[in-house]
Amino acid sequence: MMNWKQALVAFVAVSCLSWSGSAASEAFNFNGAEHHGAADLTTNTKMTFVVAGGYDLGRIEWNGVIDNIVGSDWERENIFLITSPWGATGGIPIGTAQTYPDNNPVSGNAHTFTFLGRDPAGTWTIEFINSFDDGGAADSRWDSLTITMTDNTTGDNPGSPDMKFCQLFGLQQYGRVGDEIGCALATTSWNVGTENLLWKVEPDGRHPFIGMNVYRLSNDRFEQIGQSWLKHAFFALSSSQCTTSCSGTDGTELGIGCTDTYSNGLNASQSGLGPRYEVNPWDGAWDYQGSVFDSGEGGGPSNNAVTRRLRMHDADLTASGSFYAEGYYVCIDDSDVMNSASWKPISPSGSAGGTWSFGMSGSGTLPNSGFALDAWGGATQTIIAPEIPVVERQSVDGRCILAAKAIDLGGGTYRYEYAMLNVDMDAQIGSFSVPVHAGINVSNAGFHAVDHHDEPLNTVAPDGIAITNSAWAINQTASNLVWSTSDNPLRWGTLYNFWFEADAVPTTGNAGVTPFRTVAYTYGKLSGLTVVPTLPAVGCDGDANSDNTVDVNDISYVLFRLGNSGTPGTVDGDANGDGIVDVNDISYVLFRLGPC
Repeated sequence: MMNWKQALVAFVAVSCLSWSGSAASEAFNFNGAEHHGAADLTTNTKMTFVVAGGYDLGRIEWNGVIDNIVGSDWERENIFLITSPWGATGGIPIGTAQTYPDNNPVSGNAHTFTFLGRDPAGTWTIEFINSFDDGGAADSRWDSLTITMTDNTTGDNPGSPDMKFCQLFGLQQYGRVGDEIGCALATTSWNVGTENLLWKVEPDGRHPFIGMNVYRLSNDRFEQIGQSWLKHAFFALSSSQCTTSCSGTDGTELGIGCTDTYSNGLNASQSGLGPRYEVNPWDGAWDYQGSVFDSGEGGGPSNNAVTRRLRMHDADLTASGSFYAEGYYVCIDDSDVMNSASWKPISPSGSAGGTWSFGMSGSGTLPNSGFALDAWGGATQTIIAPEIPVVERQSVDGRCILAAKAIDLGGGTYRYEYAMLNVDMDAQIGSFSVPVHAGINVSNAGFHAVDHHDEPLNTVAPDGIAITNSAWAINQTASNLVWSTSDNPLRWGTLYNFWFEADAVPTTGNAGVTPFRTVAYTYGKLSGLTVVPTLPAVGCDGDANSDNTVDVNDISYVLFRLGNSGTPGTVDGDANGDGIVDVNDISYVLFRLGPC
């Protein structure tokens, strides 16, 4: 791409607008722009401008002086509502809803995920809004304001902050209600990137969120048995637990090379914990308005000894198996999500109704980087996502990890085990299917999900669907075994299990996944290569799905498996047996329509 210096800038503005350029940036001045009220109020100042671009967009920065028109102090949340050339819209808060003196200087920057790494060339629109409407009168005015779009190619890389999980230790019980305990872990973050990591304080949403999970591996089944709400981080220390070099900050960012620790007691503090559904795991966005903090329930009367903490049942801890604790940071500007989690083995000790303790290595022993699902030895793993490879903050959504294993039970029967972890897929998962064809005998199909605890504050998902802890339905069709739900989706930071037994040896094939939040996301069925029962011998020539009839279902079966390839005669969907599923298989089916 050409450098910004080679680009020419033209623009159109609805009021006075000038342009100036500086190294690795394009700057636009909006002096005199006014805020009148909420979004799309006709009296708000709205400006359009054309960016020449020719580079990869890094930050969007602002610097100016805001003048409160109504009253003597600025007590409004001021926001830039930005619409980019590709249609992505994002609200960038300029100040939180607290008192500021009149004529207050304001500066800052945004790593808005929908903008990063794109060529910003084209028409942009900025609407100036705030949280208060004085019936058409101007609430505030920019005496001076410059918005600057920086160029990634000169080293101001918005992907360079990188939160790596540094320490995980100190799992401890903090309360009990009935057969359930509430626990917390100590966690340490480490910025191994080349730029500071945002660490603002709520109500500003640009801070990390810390989730805690516990898993059990028993009889070759890897299950999640506990999860917490999210710790809202609030101040970045400038420590050096895992490094010898730290560029300290004022606490609103985690400096380059620096670490920050939240003790188990701090992570157990219920007033700082919020539900997971409030956070978009893919872009790290969180909105204070409508949150449990906004409602006054941050530490409210609904709490008991286990509420919001890492909750586990006695029965899950008394069962035999190996146990693992996991921590997971979600950060709005993190460049590598896959090193933002870590795990360690733990050893529960105690009895039902009492106080549990947990053997666990200390802070000086580094945790295993990544997700605890890696502890399931011998399982195959595959990434399922709407775009592969997944590009942080630029792909349409995040990913799931599907782990699978076939266990030989003897006598020609195998148990097929699947554990699916939603890492950061905001669309969530509503169904899971495995190709199991006619002629294969299936038994003992099952499902397991860890309890989520979004009650009592809000049990309704953003799409307006009431969420429960109900088990998924299991149905077998002529060609698939399908698990599905209408009210208990697989949400981020959570693992669900699926299993069955079958009299068919394992092979490789595509499992299917469908998103749950179809209102918010329009992408369709996803698939991933995993362990499945072997395709039986075709019932007759052209019978791709082995239901003893060559019909339109065979065409659909072939279409879903286009591109599969392998040894001729063994490939799922290969109607003509040539070792590859392609358009020739569709023609083959069409010429052989009819019963076997």
